[in-house]
Amino acid sequence: MKKDISITTISIYIIIFFFIQNVFCQTPINIIQSNQLDQIIINDTIFQKFSGNVIIEYSDLKIKCDTILIDEYKILMEGWGNTEIFNDTIHCITDSVNIFQFENKILFYQNTVLKTDSMIIYSNELEYDYDAKELSYFKGGNIQLNNQNIESQKFIHYLNTGVSRFNQNVYSRSQDYQINTNAMTHNKDTIRFHGETLIRNNDFRINCNQGFLKESVILKLSQGLVLNMENETIKSDNLKRDIKNNINHFTKNVHIETDEDTHILGENLIQIDSISTMTESCEIQLLTKEDSIYITGEIIKIDERNENVEIIDNVFIKGQDLDGNCKTMEFKSNGKRINMLTKPVLWFSDVQITGDTIMLFRENKQLDSMYIPKKPFIISPHDSLPYYNQIKGKFLEGKFKENKIEYIKVNGNGKMKYFDDNNDSMININNIEAGNIKLFFNKNKVNNVLCYDQIESNHIEVDNSKQATIKTEVFILDGFNMRNRVNE
Repeated sequence: MKKDISITTISIYIIIFFFIQNVFCQTPINIIQSNQLDQIIINDTIFQKFSGNVIIEYSDLKIKCDTILIDEYKILMEGWGNTEIFNDTIHCITDSVNIFQFENKILFYQNTVLKTDSMIIYSNELEYDYDAKELSYFKGGNIQLNNQNIESQKFIHYLNTGVSRFNQNVYSRSQDYQINTNAMTHNKDTIRFHGETLIRNNDFRINCNQGFLKESVILKLSQGLVLNMENETIKSDNLKRDIKNNINHFTKNVHIETDEDTHILGENLIQIDSISTMTESCEIQLLTKEDSIYITGEIIKIDERNENVEIIDNVFIKGQDLDGNCKTMEFKSNGKRINMLTKPVLWFSDVQITGDTIMLFRENKQLDSMYIPKKPFIISPHDSLPYYNQIKGKFLEGKFKENKIEYIKVNGNGKMKYFDDNNDSMININNIEAGNIKLFFNKNKVNNVLCYDQIESNHIEVDNSKQATIKTEVFILDGFNMRNRVNE
């Protein structure tokens, strides 16, 4: 008899429970299974307590847990103990759950693991809006997404579109990159981020304020872009990286800094493996306190593996007391040797020096010495006459001090022609041959000339009024070529 009364009482509770549910037009709750049903009062509110292997159906969800409380008005449902919630879209395991009927929301608490599509969400407070089909957390969590793990303080995922948004202290890890940023959006295989962003791996660190990453294909960055590697820093307005083919393309205001004194600038930089090619407004800056040198050209090629830099076409050198140009220039041995190739010319103040090749050597980031292995030729205008003093020889050696030329030595078969103004009508022309000729400079101007070894001297006087009738060879040495200081 008591058993019948107990069954009748439980049946009345359930009838009343579902009557209230229909009156308030709420989402039906179907109790599929429960080992025990009790009625309890908490803060003057009556709750139905289902215990032991509870299974209920709610909306399109199936909920399993050890215990669930449902208030008499079905405003709140609370479940805990081995809690599992799932439908065709999500599958969640959590310590406890609250369901708010009027807000169409479910809150998952503590040790929540929710799987949906290719995403796994970990959080201690995860919200599910089952009407809007949105998942979110606001107190921290992390996501496993394909080959990435993304941590953030705030997160929202739109189940209908597959789009995810991360905000505050966003940190993404993958096999290729680690990303710290303020805000990130994930859509299919593409991540977009904005705000202060740091991207790094074992080879580099990149700072920027905007960009996107298409998984294993393309990385695009812009705004405040700075790439730091072991031996150099690159700044530019934009970077597009072809991840699959290992190609970097920097555009606009590209600035490579190999150290605080060496800078390479241009508008377009392409890096393929160890080769970098700079084009458009190319310039190399060799900065020193005494005399900085600026070198421009059409193309700059950098071979990092062989520590070689090449400047191609219309190469011009500009310094405080040093100018020059050539067709091609090479930086060898990490910039310690500079080769000027194809019609090279240097000017130290008003002294012009040419040769088949001009080699400049640097020590401690300053010009140290110079060498011309073949056909050196020195031209210097006379102070008061419209003629040029000239020296040539087999090869040339020179020495710098504080980036200024100290002396030049012409070796082997040296020939020198220099002029004196005897009076208004006559010009003295001095022709000297010597094994070696040495020029001493003061502030890049010739201060003294020394000839030694097998010296032969020849002096002639020329009537200035008869200049037009005198052979050119009288005034110039063979190979004389006065170059234009700006253009070839």
